[in-house]
Amino acid sequence: MIPERGELLKDRVGGLDTVRCWAALCVLTVHLGGLPLKDGIDTTTQIGRAFAGFYDLALNAQAAVIVFFLVSGYCIHRPAATGRPTDWGAYFCKRIIRIGAPMLAILPFLGWSRISFESFHASIYWSLICEVIYYVSYPVLLAFRRKWGWWPLIWATLTLSVALNTVFPVQGIQGTLYGRLGPYLTWLIGLPCWLLGAALSESPRVLVPASGRHRLWLWRGCVWFISVGLNVATFHSHFSHSLTLDFFALLAFPWLRLELEHWAVCPPNRFSEWIGRWSYSIYLFHLIPLNWCPTLQQGMHGLLGTVCSTLALLFITLAFCYLFYLCVELPAHLLAHRLSRLCKRCN
Repeated sequence: MIPERGELLKDRVGGLDTVRCWAALCVLTVHLGGLPLKDGIDTTTQIGRAFAGFYDLALNAQAAVIVFFLVSGYCIHRPAATGRPTDWGAYFCKRIIRIGAPMLAILPFLGWSRISFESFHASIYWSLICEVIYYVSYPVLLAFRRKWGWWPLIWATLTLSVALNTVFPVQGIQGTLYGRLGPYLTWLIGLPCWLLGAALSESPRVLVPASGRHRLWLWRGCVWFISVGLNVATFHSHFSHSLTLDFFALLAFPWLRLELEHWAVCPPNRFSEWIGRWSYSIYLFHLIPLNWCPTLQQGMHGLLGTVCSTLALLFITLAFCYLFYLCVELPAHLLAHRLSRLCKRCN
């Protein structure tokens, strides 16, 4: 292993990359159109229609983005939460390059793939802009935390989020999307979710024995079931995700804490941890090969069948995302790490 790559891995929290892995795969699968497991179901029957409807809403990609927000807040505040001094020059250098370089590198691919920036922003880019704003705002947020603590700030921003959702009512199905208020207000909607992740990094750690695994699976099932319910509420009652998912984040908080407590005792799966390390590339780049490959999928459909051709497209997309990770994300991460160390030496 390259020494600098080892430096990148040494401070990682076991299990977080597994959470990132499943969140990124959830977003990818939804944008893929789901796996064709409902093919052959007779939708003329009541049971068939119920199964098809449930299957279409069984993955909530926007809830997965909220999980990313919590994980991000956790990772940003964890050094301060563990008592490490913050070098702000190194912090800004590391964080902005780490997220910003891949964000800029993706833009030429949009033109080559004939994907409009507006549609790309509506599906993915809005959340990355929110992340940049949170990174830049963190020193101010940390000053608030030192004076009042995280929870008063969380409740205040959650109240603001509800107020904004009330002032700007839902208009049509597009109005149910989390990023419906645009780049200037969406970051305020998502801020309580990100702050919950920061508060999680200060949460007391109670190690859960392996025998308590059934409780973890109960929480996982509960979080998934609620995310499905929010999808149903959104598509059938036009409740906006920008309102409901902030309250979903309150449920995700104890679930993620239990995940971390569990992984502190039971080592996470190496394969899911490996995928989680390049989950940012999956999240950022997956729409590009999905837009390149419809013709290929149609050719494979006749040769391999629906299920196999969809799985083939899934693996091809992941291969392109991993290539983007090797060529763009990893070098950006190494550069950010190197420059942040240089900033610390200069100080």
